[in-house]
Amino acid sequence: MPTVLRFTWQYRDETFEANGDGAVRRQGPDRARLDFFLSNGMAGGYAILVGDTLTVPGIDLVKRMLPPVPLLWASLGRLAVPPARDTVARMDGDTLRADLGQLRGSDASGADGRAWRLAFAGTALTRVERIEDGKVIEWMSRVPGADGTLRLQYVHERGKRRLAIAVSDTTIVEAFDDAIWRRR
Repeated sequence: MPTVLRFTWQYRDETFEANGDGAVRRQGPDRARLDFFLSNGMAGGYAILVGDTLTVPGIDLVKRMLPPVPLLWASLGRLAVPPARDTVARMDGDTLRADLGQLRGSDASGADGRAWRLAFAGTALTRVERIEDGKVIEWMSRVPGADGTLRLQYVHERGKRRLAIAVSDTTIVEAFDDAIWRRR
């Protein structure tokens, strides 16, 4: 179903901070358009995600703050990590945890190269981590807030980048004009 998510966002890295409002127009199974507006109203930007292709025209701010495609899809609740050779899954209370990649031993902490760690609460994807050589490099989490909002967080540990999003409204719509999926 075509869906619009409205949100507020905050971005921070070692040299820059910004915040504002935005919207995601999502159309299953593999299309999303993200629009970001700075709080001072001076600028904005957008990104178009179709399958595994991310197009970010215009200002570099949007490109700078967005996670890579698999983590961006994770923020929208869709699992789209690259195929992996090994999988280890385990239940931890009501949470299913899975490690994918070239694993050595019992999980991704001994991964040889790149691996992914996933967490599901019930049927909901709650966290995806990208691991390199046994260390978490970057991650995305999806947590329901006490106030009814959905809280999304992307963190790149090495790059010291953080993007926090609070989804305040989700609306199902009839359809989107095909023009929103094209670069302007």
